[in-house]
Amino acid sequence: MSYLLATSLQPTAKKERIIELDILRGLALLGILIVNMAYFNSPIMYSQLIGMELWEGPIDRVMERLIFFFGEGKFYTMFSFLFGLGFIIFIERAKEKVTRPRLLFLRRLASLLVFGLIHAFFFWYGDILTIYGLVGLLLLFFVYRQPRTLLIWTGIMVFLYFILIAFQALGAWVNAHHMDYSVAEQEALFTAQIGAMIEQSYLAYGQGTWSEVMAQRVADNLFMYSYIVFAVPIILPMFLLGAYVGKKGWHRNLSDTLPLLRKIWLFCLLTGLPLTAIKTYAYFQPELTTYSFYYTFYMVGMILGDPLMSFFYMTSMVLLVQKPLWRQRFDFLRPLGQMALTNYLMQTLFATTIFYSYGLGLYGQVGPALSFLIALLIFSLQVLFSRYWLSRYPYGPMERLWRTMTYGKLKQKVSSSSHL
Repeated sequence: MSYLLATSLQPTAKKERIIELDILRGLALLGILIVNMAYFNSPIMYSQLIGMELWEGPIDRVMERLIFFFGEGKFYTMFSFLFGLGFIIFIERAKEKVTRPRLLFLRRLASLLVFGLIHAFFFWYGDILTIYGLVGLLLLFFVYRQPRTLLIWTGIMVFLYFILIAFQALGAWVNAHHMDYSVAEQEALFTAQIGAMIEQSYLAYGQGTWSEVMAQRVADNLFMYSYIVFAVPIILPMFLLGAYVGKKGWHRNLSDTLPLLRKIWLFCLLTGLPLTAIKTYAYFQPELTTYSFYYTFYMVGMILGDPLMSFFYMTSMVLLVQKPLWRQRFDFLRPLGQMALTNYLMQTLFATTIFYSYGLGLYGQVGPALSFLIALLIFSLQVLFSRYWLSRYPYGPMERLWRTMTYGKLKQKVSSSSHL
């Protein structure tokens, strides 16, 4: 009985995989790497809070703005959508074989959380897996909900975020018209504190010992987690939209969905571009602080523009790869998507070795233009590695470990010759 259950619950076979989803995961990995290079290489997490420019060269500033416009916020939202879609695919497959599919998914989330915590505290503070593991718990409440319910809750989450933005805008108006010395002093104090944190980041990551890097990473993680509540209204709606698509079965009937995808593509293009332009303009204003109206515009562009552009990218890719020529051209992304967890973690190993003091120590010394080229080099190596690995094994090393942790002893009874 255990053997049969284990065999039936094995991870998706190659012939069962949806090529478009693997290609989208590969695309998301490329975008995430390009955007994350600034976070690997500089204290941008802090500098952006006070509108501080880190790069002076014109080429670097142009590249920074291009990456921000086309990349910032677009690819982690894409990955969030794919995570929600993957959740439904996983649950539907498990429901056919076990009586408690949510328990199995809970084990999957717990394993992801373990990976995320190790990644965050021992390698890089910008980890997303921990947040996915925590926010993913909320998906368990939507396993048996109707697709319409998922859309309603998506709207509720976005509405709640706009209430927060409204309060922020009100605060900005009050500060603009009635700012007294205490408020100005508080803002100056905040700027000074952030400046000290920026300086400490340069020293720790660029020149520090391993223990000093570790201490800085812990401090950065605690700072990040203090804002985790603000991540929920961004990530959860994308989870729910992915789950909605999964429940509607769009991924199984792409040919029937193409007319709708074309409409979504056009809508997201016409709305996402101007919202992203507003967000980019506001972000690069010297007066960008939580006390300014620019921050309000930035938040609106982030909440609406980023997901819209993410859907524009996804629908563009899905529509393109329906044509054999374009499918062949973008097929190099597919192996990376099949090993998404392995490649995501591998990007951190590459980047921290290049930038941190225990590697080449180039932290803060490589601008956005050169970082972009380094990202392309890393990604190219990942393409070669993924192709090689999948030519010898049915799934990536971290994927194998994740699935072993998910299925436990059940998986150990499966023949190693089976293509999982």
